[in-house]
Amino acid sequence: MKQILLPVFCSFAFVCLAQQQNALLSRFGLGTTLPSQPTGIYTIGSAAAGFRDPYQINPDNPASLGFLEHTAFELGMSVKNSTQLIGAEQYNSTSGYMRQIMLALPTRNPYADQNNPIKHKSIYSTGLTLAPKTQVGYNINALYPHPDNDTVRISTNLQGIGGLNTLSWMHGYRYKQFAVGAAIDFDFGSISKVRENYYDFLPGAYAELTEDILSMRNIGLRGGLMYDFKIKTDKTTPDDPNSTHHLVVGVFGQGNQSLSIDESTFYFRRSIENYVRRDTLRNTLANPNQLTATLPGNFSIGAMYEQPNKLRLAASYRRDFWSAYRNPTENITYGDISVVQFGGEYIPDYNSYNSALRRIRYRGGVVYGTDRYLGTDGSSSIQLSVRAGVGLPFKMPRRQVSLANISVEYGQLSGAVINDRYYKATLGLQLNDDSWFFKRRYE
Repeated sequence: MKQILLPVFCSFAFVCLAQQQNALLSRFGLGTTLPSQPTGIYTIGSAAAGFRDPYQINPDNPASLGFLEHTAFELGMSVKNSTQLIGAEQYNSTSGYMRQIMLALPTRNPYADQNNPIKHKSIYSTGLTLAPKTQVGYNINALYPHPDNDTVRISTNLQGIGGLNTLSWMHGYRYKQFAVGAAIDFDFGSISKVRENYYDFLPGAYAELTEDILSMRNIGLRGGLMYDFKIKTDKTTPDDPNSTHHLVVGVFGQGNQSLSIDESTFYFRRSIENYVRRDTLRNTLANPNQLTATLPGNFSIGAMYEQPNKLRLAASYRRDFWSAYRNPTENITYGDISVVQFGGEYIPDYNSYNSALRRIRYRGGVVYGTDRYLGTDGSSSIQLSVRAGVGLPFKMPRRQVSLANISVEYGQLSGAVINDRYYKATLGLQLNDDSWFFKRRYE
């Protein structure tokens, strides 16, 4: 299995890094918002509010770290093919990006605890995640009428690149079945937007180029809660952890945040016939404008039913308050995102020794609701996505089971000025280890 997964993952990474995005929707605001969940949670509809697992990281709800029992390292990447519609015009684009890099570890080793006569009722875990938050990537050529003469067209090229990234330090603490968590997020990044007008219809043709560079930073705080209800136990095997069914209820959220922006503008005119001839008309790179934008808060509540190592069913409701978004560098209005998310995971036989197919985790999920983009009449747009995937188990050198998570998705955005239909493939690796904080006992 490992001999197959390594070349597949390397090839997938090459495709992600080689692709250049040309997403028209990323021209607006701070770019296209990217999902934060690892592949396994993303495949079950991103229903993360009540999701917890002893082996997997859930970065959306930091309280889930209170249930983490094994050191986990995860990374992922996605490739997306999109068809965008503006009226009767159609644009196709393919993009790839790294999803996240995550490391989390509990401060107690589960195997050391098994041999410890003192049974602890609490556990603390911590973790770091690095993930893109928004992405800007477009290259658009268009013709606009001259403001003084409708019969003359100005050739315009619009380009944008960059985005916002998030480095999170997460903490989770659990006492018995109740967990609380918090995360400190450091948002940082830059966006470059270029507009170039070609006046090639005039004598001595020239072009005007304006480049706006936004350098951004922010420190925010978010939190979450979880409670694990044990709803059913097989009395014939009370000591077997797999005999207990669980209903996990969770909530997480954060308030609006202030984003500091340093805006620099570079504006010059050059000759089309002689590229060397140029005049710099404005340059504020040395003295940028210091501005403040408002990023929206969010709230989510949900639950997960679990029959350990057999079945999971999760559902959640999430709302992102994008109507509170304000950015002094542009005049744009969004609506709130309001979605329902649900999905599940099924394992035919977790301990099967003669069938690899029966040890695979089969997953699926659906997301439906309103998106932040508005139509021409101010109405909310509708988003829908359907996801399916698998988790392929394989063993590390210390015999610790890890997963290669694969998912495919079809989604669409309708009702906005720009409608979008897309296909996405996602690959993630989940590596687990139990050698951290291992305390040996000597008799």
